[in-house]
Amino acid sequence: AAEAVMAEMEAAGVSPNVVTYASLLKLQRGESLGRTWDAMMAAGVAPDAVVFSTMLGAMGRSMEPGRVAAQLLGRVLDSLQPRHANGFVITAGALAITALVPRGGARRLRVLDALVALAPKGTQVELARFPCKRVGRLLGAADGGEEAACGEYLQRAGLRVTAGGGRGSGARACGKG
Repeated sequence: AAEAVMAEMEAAGVSPNVVTYASLLKLQRGESLGRTWDAMMAAGVAPDAVVFSTMLGAMGRSMEPGRVAAQLLGRVLDSLQPRHANGFVITAGALAITALVPRGGARRLRVLDALVALAPKGTQVELARFPCKRVGRLLGAADGGEEAACGEYLQRAGLRVTAGGGRGSGARACGKG
């Protein structure tokens, strides 16, 4: 359906922009995310923070771990610039990394370290939205200590950690647990 809308737009002479691609990514799952990402990059449309967080979050929620998912995650993260690395992008990226990078805690942690390092110092990250249990396990935290270990990890990286968790926090949607 999304590809049909794009074809109609192109036939009408309407060029898709960053908002078009962000909207399409919200509707897609699995490998169609990669096709849309590739089309956006080929069209010369530069992703913004909204597109990055939408793409990374959709990948973490909808793709099975494996080589294809890890390669797509790599392409997306390679495109990420520090100016896009806000709290939502870091959270969505952490969700995607913990869900998609093939098994092996050290490799997942290296990818997560690289993502977190892109964020400007002081970037706010809400623990209620962050996949703290998954990250805490990567860090070797004992059961029940995952959130504390995760918060300390983010603070050591120079990020500003807040509890968050207000109405609509999206903790469940972002994979906390």
